[in-house]
Amino acid sequence: MLEVGSKLVAGRFELVRQLGEGGMGVVYEAIDQRGGGRVALKTVHRLDGRSLYRFKREFRALEDIQHPNLVQLRELHREDDLWFFTMELVKGEDFRTYVARTPKATPIRYNTADLLTTLDSQTERLAFEATLDEPPGVMRTGFDEARLRGGMSQLVDALDALHRAGRVHRDVKPSNVLVTAQGRVVLLDFGLIAEFERIGFRPASRNGFSGTLRYMAPEQASDEEVGPAADLYAVGVMLYEILCGRPPFDGPAVKLMLKKRLGDYVPAVEASSGAPRDLLELCDALMRPDPESRPTAAEVLEVLSVGARSQRARLDAETTSDVFVGRQAELDALEGAWAAVRDEGAVSVIVEGEAGVGKSALVRRFVEQRSVDSEALLLLYGRCYERESVPYKGLDRVVDDLTRFLDGLGDEVEALLDEDIVALARIFPVLSQVRPIYARLNEGLSIRNPREIRRRGFAALKSLLARVAEQRPLMVVIDDLQWADADSLALLSELVDPPDAPRMLLLATRRPGHRSIELPGEVRQLSLSGLQRDEVEALMRSLDDGSVGDEHAWSADALTSETGGHPLFVQQLVQHMAGSTSAKGVGLEEVLWRRINEMPNQARLLIEIVAVAGVPLDVHVLSTALGVGLADGVEIARQAQTAMLLRIADESDEVTVEAYHDRVREAASRFMDPEERRFYHARLAHALEVTELADRRPHLMLRHLEGADEEQRAARFAVQAAEQAAEAMAFERAAELYRQALRIGDYAPSKARDLELELARALSNAGLGLEAAEIYLAAVESVPPDQRLVLERRAAEELMTNGDVERGMSLIDSVLEEICVPQTQSTFATICRVIWLRLVLLLVGLRPRRSEPDAQASQMRQRIDILATLGRRLALIDTLRGFEFQSRELRLALRYGTDHQLAAALATEATYQSSSGTTRGIERGEQVLVQARELAAELQDPWLDHYIAMQWGIICFFADRFRVAVDTLEEAVEWFASESPGDQYLVNSGRLFMMFALRHLGEIRKMSEHYEAYARDARHRNDRLVLTTIGTAANTYWLFAGDPAGATRQLDEADWVPPERSVHLQHWFEFVARAEIAIYEDRALEFWTENRKEIRRLARNPVIWAARATYGEHFWAAGRLHAAAVDGGADPQEHSRHLRRIVRKLAGEDSKMVQLWSRMLEAAAEAIAGDSKATIAALERTITHAEKIEMKICEMAARGRLAEILAQTGNDPVRQARLRAEVDAWMQAEGVGDPQRLLQLYMPGFGS
Repeated sequence: MLEVGSKLVAGRFELVRQLGEGGMGVVYEAIDQRGGGRVALKTVHRLDGRSLYRFKREFRALEDIQHPNLVQLRELHREDDLWFFTMELVKGEDFRTYVARTPKATPIRYNTADLLTTLDSQTERLAFEATLDEPPGVMRTGFDEARLRGGMSQLVDALDALHRAGRVHRDVKPSNVLVTAQGRVVLLDFGLIAEFERIGFRPASRNGFSGTLRYMAPEQASDEEVGPAADLYAVGVMLYEILCGRPPFDGPAVKLMLKKRLGDYVPAVEASSGAPRDLLELCDALMRPDPESRPTAAEVLEVLSVGARSQRARLDAETTSDVFVGRQAELDALEGAWAAVRDEGAVSVIVEGEAGVGKSALVRRFVEQRSVDSEALLLLYGRCYERESVPYKGLDRVVDDLTRFLDGLGDEVEALLDEDIVALARIFPVLSQVRPIYARLNEGLSIRNPREIRRRGFAALKSLLARVAEQRPLMVVIDDLQWADADSLALLSELVDPPDAPRMLLLATRRPGHRSIELPGEVRQLSLSGLQRDEVEALMRSLDDGSVGDEHAWSADALTSETGGHPLFVQQLVQHMAGSTSAKGVGLEEVLWRRINEMPNQARLLIEIVAVAGVPLDVHVLSTALGVGLADGVEIARQAQTAMLLRIADESDEVTVEAYHDRVREAASRFMDPEERRFYHARLAHALEVTELADRRPHLMLRHLEGADEEQRAARFAVQAAEQAAEAMAFERAAELYRQALRIGDYAPSKARDLELELARALSNAGLGLEAAEIYLAAVESVPPDQRLVLERRAAEELMTNGDVERGMSLIDSVLEEICVPQTQSTFATICRVIWLRLVLLLVGLRPRRSEPDAQASQMRQRIDILATLGRRLALIDTLRGFEFQSRELRLALRYGTDHQLAAALATEATYQSSSGTTRGIERGEQVLVQARELAAELQDPWLDHYIAMQWGIICFFADRFRVAVDTLEEAVEWFASESPGDQYLVNSGRLFMMFALRHLGEIRKMSEHYEAYARDARHRNDRLVLTTIGTAANTYWLFAGDPAGATRQLDEADWVPPERSVHLQHWFEFVARAEIAIYEDRALEFWTENRKEIRRLARNPVIWAARATYGEHFWAAGRLHAAAVDGGADPQEHSRHLRRIVRKLAGEDSKMVQLWSRMLEAAAEAIAGDSKATIAALERTITHAEKIEMKICEMAARGRLAEILAQTGNDPVRQARLRAEVDAWMQAEGVGDPQRLLQLYMPGFGS
């Protein structure tokens, strides 16, 4: 139990005093420091699964219902192991005291206390000897008839609201009904509330024996379904006690319940002679044993003579009416998804539509239809609430339903549980109410790592649902997924992630305008818009109870046009027509405006202020703008919320208010003159400053200062908002704000230029590099010479990255000219310069020869930075020029560079040295890298350390140490991606080499995952260079998946095209990719015939032969073309001659990877020659070589071909079978789409 004075939620709630204590929880009066005023705060006594389930159910009972006679729920919280929720603090007297005729009688005063005196058969055994659990005491026979009728009307209206929402209270009694000093009746205590079967949402178990004996309906003590009639029975008992002065039943519990079952009591019409006859008859009718024969709420209200139309429950806009019309196409789409689940596996459907358009109604109708078809259907229903702050709120109720289902299985549940169920129970404690799970909890959980507990818990839920889905149809429904927290989405993604996702339909609704939700697996989108004209007409007929006269009625065409077919708006207009004498021709906007004007003055003003704000705004700010205190502001907002004109949302750090719907905002704005609008903007800007939110919400200050015609002040906040947006990685928004600042502000030229450069940076980060380049170039003329080079270089980089390669290279030449570096005349001239530079470096060595710092040294260091950036960026585009710039960088760094510049230059040099793939080259590269590391060790620079690590990873790739390469590159890439956003080109380079290494290791599945992630990232950044590079260099991604058409499409759709005047790596990547597609599709002969000259031309290009791995792979592709051409019917002698020449060429290379390719082609040559013995020997050598350097994919290709040869020759059938099994298992594990085609791709020449 908490002590008075305790503070919860970082001091937000301070406990003032204890109000009451019941069987399940304790209620306190608390001060809400943030929301204003006092609240009732209810905690749960014991944190076992059952009590926690009931506790959350109590809160959620009213979460989506608003009614003046139901206690208003606020928020659900969990702090450590303490669960609690807050609600309206109601002060008043009990119902019996309120209706008593004697005014001098001492009233019994209550607060919103939890006065549970209940029995629950699921947690306690009924004591058969027990007497009444609430002693009758002395009851007054006098009553105020007006108060009784009015109070009972309010109570029944509140119950009707619950029932219309599909819920039953199950514990209606006088102590749960308070009446305030203003005569407002408030129904309390929803600890025993339950859902009844309503339009398809069948509960996972029966409700159980729950309630207070004296007021409990007879069906509550049996295993019957408990519905709305049970609550009205309790109303009848309360009415009997007031009318007759004593309870209708007495005696021990068992006898009492038997009497109720038999209807054995003195009827009210006999027990009281002075009460109104209609009330006495109503009382007896309500206490009939058969629930079907009791009056409905509407019939009770008619007897109580409610003069005005009863105020019905105002459900959340998502649930507008029980009437359902149309939507056949959408129902068919859902049926198609359900059929796909039966045939294929897990399917997710996201139903999207604005509030009130009928998403939940559509889902309910579909579930109802499925429930009729299949009694075995297990429906797990959840909903995300804005105001909940509980972990995994998107799936919390789903697990509650699952718990009820499991609890009803008895011993059968054991077969569904796996060893990690305890981890899942740690995440969802409610599962502990299932006895087998509770028993396992006693064994404890040995895992201490929270991440591992989370991982195993997720997996356990996935496994559990999969096993359930094997036994019965499974459907998970989640409403309002837009409010889901990140943890819920992570768990949901895990549940539907193939290939082991449960065979279930995930059906989720969401509103547009919120963050996008990406789920793995098959996801179908269903967009819900307004109803069609005939559907609107049907809805009109359903809603009109005859009170809309012809002179007031709209035509279906007019109503459809006015409301856009929006069901909520149709309902509002029809209701307005029913209650208006002049409704015809009045549009929805006019109806809403009239409702706004009918509000109290301060509520109307608040609605107008909210309309001008245009976005959800902190209630403190709105209260200040309105000129009232925080508590009053909250109360005024609640009035408008009850009228469905405003919506209050309690976020994690503030209570916000917004228009209930855009049409409300538009209606409030339409009749506002410009001066009023300016005044409201000024009030809002002032309120933001007074509440010290101006600097935290600069975008709001910008909006309202601009609206108040204070543009110069607004410009300052535009810059501040842009900076915040950039900090939050919202780069496009930042660019918009910088443009706005430049448009409305008056700046000095230097300040304007600085803002323009910030705009360019934001555009670049947003993937709009061409626009950024133009801004950089426009600023060149107005900056000092030293900055001019930087801007020109940035512009060139943006142009090349985003596709304008010719213009980008031209700019690079301009930059080089300014720093006195010779421009490119031809490839031959570049080769000559590279040779000369390498000779100079060979002669002078790699030891630094530093000169004294002077003005020249400063200029040279700027030149080093420019050359370093250009060299690294061109390394995977124009390798030859990149090599030239790197050589110049190193030469200058040895003489003028800082330790940082020299260490980075040496690391790059080490990679170039190793790129030959020769033993000498690798050794030389490792030596140079040691020198770089020694320099870096003294600097302790994280950037430099990770740059050197990345170069080491690339060296390991060239040295055929692929596993080390992957591990090293993965860590370095992650660091640069997260810590150094300006070095995206390094991230791209590391990722590419990592994919190459994974491919050689045969980790196809992992390589494919990386490919998809990198492509998604590049698309997000609009990086066309990267999309083209990985789409060509890693094009085998598509072939591994068995999709050659996708591979071709990827090449054809590339929109970054390297210039034709010289050969770039992308040219060669595309050539190899198209060659491999041709081999895969048995078009090798055709491709070779068309491209034989290109094959020779590329082989002579220095971009290809400079790196021996590239050179070797080029001829490996050519050799496979020759082998595959023979498979396609070409002349074996001609192509074998070419093939053997390539074998000899590659065998002489000092690279283990290239030598392996030689052995693979040698085996193909022997197979073409028909020498099975030589073929087997060549394959054996290939397998041994591949095993040594861990090139798994080549090893498996050779093993597959060896199995075929052994089968053809009849040799060693046992080994042949083993080889075949190994290859098949590997292919399946790595997700290879067409195993035979993959063998043909890697080792053609064995007959396709």
